[in-house]
Formats: sequence, structure tokens, C-alpha cells
Amino acid sequence: MDVPYGISTCLNVRMSQAEIFAAIARAGFKHVEILTDRGCHEDWVSDPAGTRREIEKHGLEAISAHSPEAGWKNNAPDESARRASVEAVAACFEPARIVGARVVIVHPTSGDFDYTAETFDAHRARAIRSLTELARRAAEAGLRLAVENLPARGKPRPGTTAGEALEMIRGLGDHVGLCLDGGHSNCNGLNPADEAHVAGPKLFAVHIQDNDGKGKDNHLMPGRGTTDWAGFMRSLDRIGFSGGRVFEVPQVAEGAARTLAILTNLVRRWRAGRRPD
Repeated sequence: MDVPYGISTCLNVRMSQAEIFAAIARAGFKHVEILTDRGCHEDWVSDPAGTRREIEKHGLEAISAHSPEAGWKNNAPDESARRASVEAVAACFEPARIVGARVVIVHPTSGDFDYTAETFDAHRARAIRSLTELARRAAEAGLRLAVENLPARGKPRPGTTAGEALEMIRGLGDHVGLCLDGGHSNCNGLNPADEAHVAGPKLFAVHIQDNDGKGKDNHLMPGRGTTDWAGFMRSLDRIGFSGGRVFEVPQVAEGAARTLAILTNLVRRWRAGRRPD
């Protein structure tokens, strides 16, 4: 199976479209996940057709798009804030379709709220209400929606495990699945390999980033934390996952080119069945 490894454009939001796509292509990658926050990469949401031309000019493909930060409060207690979050996500659907993305990644809940056992069910219900509407609108746009597992940060936050996320999207359609962030699983004290098996055929996308396993979402380079990446990759292969495996890491101090060189070497090692350094 030709595994499609990709790069999130969170690698360097200060580079121009032409610069970041050229750098990714030079490093040998063929797929990108695009941030949809306005202000990133010359505000590509305002000109998705132009961005697609730029992507294809460098021989790349937009395998997925990530919903904007304004669309992360899908469980907000304030109804106007929840509605605004849903609209922010839905607003990126048509640009994502035009740019060629197959999947839009969505956060079911926000890390901004103070979660307790008493408020868990209410937060979960509001998130499901938002996801239900987003599922309908994604279907109308001809897109798949991938709900991402999120860091718990020591709180009872809905949607932090693959099992919880599956329950939240139950009955929303075949076009709705999961984005499994291996780093988020690790910081939640879970084995991402096990989580991949739980997700099974509902796994639409994968994020790769590392942390120390102590609860913080560090977004370290893979191999610089405690995540068992070799086991995770074997698990993805066993379940026949053929979607994007996207590196969601910021650049190292030496710059984007050095970061991409590290990731290129890492992919070679993984393809050869070797562990990261």
C-alpha cells in the first residue's frame, strides 16, 4: 500500500503559499493539509481556485483541510457562540471542496471551557447538535467530515477517545468519521494503536505529532516524545487505513527546510519498518 504521508501547513504560517508548497514538494511529499484560519497563507479561503492552481503547480494534492479556530467552540454553553462556531466551520466547506480537499477536520469541543463530571453530558449534547448540522452541510458540499480526538488536559472533556467520538457521530452518515491524532491519544494516556483499532473503518484521517505523555499537547517532532509510533503505524496498516497520515508539527529552530528534511528521513525509516531516532 502506497501510504500518503502529508504535511500540515501549520509548519510555517508565515511563508507564502508558493514558498511553503515549493518547500514541501522539494522534500518529496505529495500531500498537504491546509489550515483554514483567515490570515494564514495569504488567506487562501478567499481564493481557493488560485490556491488549488498553486498546489497543483508543485505536484501536490490537498488531502484534507482543518477547520478554523473560530469553529472549535461547537459545545459552547452560549447558544450564539455555538452557532457562530458552526457557521465558521461550514464556511470553509465550499473553499475546501474547490481546493480539492477530500476531508475537513473538525474539533467537536473546545479546550476553553471548565469541564466537570456534572457538565459533561450537557457539553456532549451541544457538541452532537453542532456535529449533526455540520454533517448535513458537509454532505451537501460533497465532503467527508472527520471529528478529531482531543486532549483531555485532566478534565472530563467529551470526545477525547475514539470510542467517545464514535458515539458522538453515531447515525450521522457514512461520510462522517474520525481524525485520530496520535499525539492526543498519547497525552491522554492512551495507546494510539489501540485507538486506531477502535476507530476501524470510520478512520478518515490521521495527525502525527508527539508529546511527553503527561497531559500536555506539546506538538513535538515524532520520536521526541513517548508515543509508540512504530506500533501506531503497524496498527494503521493492519486495519487497512489508506487515508492521509499528516505531520502536524511546527518547524524546528533551524527552519522549515530542516524540519521537512527530518520528516522525510522519518518517513523513509517508517517505510523500512524502523523506529524513529
